Amino acid sequence: MKNLNAETQRRRGAQFHAEDAENEEGRRGEKRASTKYPKEKGNREWKLIDANKRGACGLLFASISVHSRFKNSSRPCAIRPDSGAGKIKRIKEEWPSLCGPLRSPRPLRLRRHRLGFLHFIVFGVAAWLTIAAAVAAPNPEPYPTPASKKGLQVQMVDDAIALGVKHAALNCSLQRFVDLAGKPDSIQFPFEGHDYFFLPGPVAQLDAEVKPLSDRGVVVSLILLNYEGSDEALNRIYLHPRYDREARTNHMSAFNVVTPDGIRYLRAEVAFLAQRYSDPAAPHGRVWNYIVSNEVNSHWWWNNMGHATAGEVASDYERAVRLVHDAVRTASDNARIFLSLEHHWTIRYSPATPDRSCPGRELLEDFARLARERGDFDWNIAYHPYPEDLGDPRFWNDKTAQPGEDTPRITFKNIEVLPRYLAAHTELLWQGHPRHVILSEQGFHCRDVPEGERDQAAAYCAAWWKIAHLDGIDAFILHRHVDHSQEGLNLGLWTHKPGSIATPDRHRQMYEVFRVADTPEWEKAFAFALPVIGIQRWEELLP
Repeated sequence: MKNLNAETQRRRGAQFHAEDAENEEGRRGEKRASTKYPKEKGNREWKLIDANKRGACGLLFASISVHSRFKNSSRPCAIRPDSGAGKIKRIKEEWPSLCGPLRSPRPLRLRRHRLGFLHFIVFGVAAWLTIAAAVAAPNPEPYPTPASKKGLQVQMVDDAIALGVKHAALNCSLQRFVDLAGKPDSIQFPFEGHDYFFLPGPVAQLDAEVKPLSDRGVVVSLILLNYEGSDEALNRIYLHPRYDREARTNHMSAFNVVTPDGIRYLRAEVAFLAQRYSDPAAPHGRVWNYIVSNEVNSHWWWNNMGHATAGEVASDYERAVRLVHDAVRTASDNARIFLSLEHHWTIRYSPATPDRSCPGRELLEDFARLARERGDFDWNIAYHPYPEDLGDPRFWNDKTAQPGEDTPRITFKNIEVLPRYLAAHTELLWQGHPRHVILSEQGFHCRDVPEGERDQAAAYCAAWWKIAHLDGIDAFILHRHVDHSQEGLNLGLWTHKPGSIATPDRHRQMYEVFRVADTPEWEKAFAFALPVIGIQRWEELLP
């Protein structure tokens, strides 16, 4: 065998020398590549450098130093997919000093046997990287422009569509999707060097809500929530290390942006959702807004990280919002990320316990300062301007909703304060423009009195007309679709069946005014509300 190999080598060498005779300089031997490249083994060298990845296909630099006999040329070649556009470029475009020009007047010929297989691998990798980069590139589609601001936190998709909503908010409890065991039927999601698994049942349920809404042009918002669950392994990953289980409020934790596992799981799950719901073909529907947690200025109840100062809450919340933003940006260039604040502006929900809540403005200003210090990004605000008294829908009587920036509360009575404040403070602007504002949760309680449904419907009429005619607010998303027996308030367009939690029973008066709010029928349907509010013209609601 040894002799046969030697003979084969001799014959092949003779064949190659015959081919080299066609080249003027081939007889003089090969010219070595630049001394910047290490000495080659077997006349070729493959180097793969895995640099800072961006999504599934990041900045990959594959350099193939090929000691090949082209006429008057011996040059290293490279394949590099651009991290943003996924284009294949020769290394000459970025490192011209390493690549000499091709001077051969005829097509390049890779030598048989020695380079044919490498040629196949090189261009195969190039094709794969091109496809991978195209698949992984964030969707550049611009943010949509809905026909109106009318929205709803949706419980019944078909009914929401019949009501003509243009915005929909869906609660999204992150733990319910995760499968730590990696069951065979779970959805596998490779991300940043790890494999994650998501349960197909809950994912399909979310698809069934998102897709029919977005297919009809509804702008869908996911409210990302972090409930304490029954799986202790998931709790260890997702719950904030300072989460107080003894609080017994709403069992909702701040996101864990403290431990490595908490950070990577949150980032991976948001990336999974964003990539699923940002596909240009929209096989599962589209999501445009991601609201991070709930009413964070009342953190003890809705974003629990134990007893904490406003500065501590702002610091961890900024990390969570930034992490969600960066994960969403792996899939969409223009989806929006929102902070969540309730109506306390310069006062706190619990004055006697300052480590359980904080004024909304203080938290917002601390958040914005930290974002600038850490590198600003395009965050926005999801606000909840409930009436001063959640048990009374007649917000036009609110005493703590005042016209200045120092108002104790911002409700529908003085909602114009919020966009005016955001536009007036240059340190809060993003690229010279005010942050986007949506009203993502607020409703009007139906009191158990004869005029209860009338007052509730009148409150919606007044709030809708004002928001529809006010610049700086993109959406008004009503809460709730159906009364919830455990909420303590009757906020729904529907009542719930006696003995049920939220099974719809019948329409309230507010249902009809909501349906026609953004149609030509609005004025006739709204007329009853003028004397209830105590005004003669709708324009009196504006500042």
